[in-house]
Amino acid sequence: MLSRLGLPAVPVGARLPEGKLLHDPLAFAAVLEPDVFRWAEVSVYRETGQWGARSASGTGTFITVGVEAERAPAVLLN
Repeated sequence: MLSRLGLPAVPVGARLPEGKLLHDPLAFAAVLEPDVFRWAEVSVYRETGQWGARSASGTGTFITVGVEAERAPAVLLN
């Protein structure tokens, strides 16, 4: 998938060029194949300088709380 989008593979430990890179491949995979992830509707909060999320309904805000580890890499590599 990454190569079809024109994104080069970068070897682990490689010196990277200046500029933005794909820093969260799992987030990208979640956009492409949401059914590979388990989602929960939450309310996001900030307390004592820390961010967090509490289970809530009706917020329209969803986070991933699980992933099918065997399937996620295939989303990006196929």
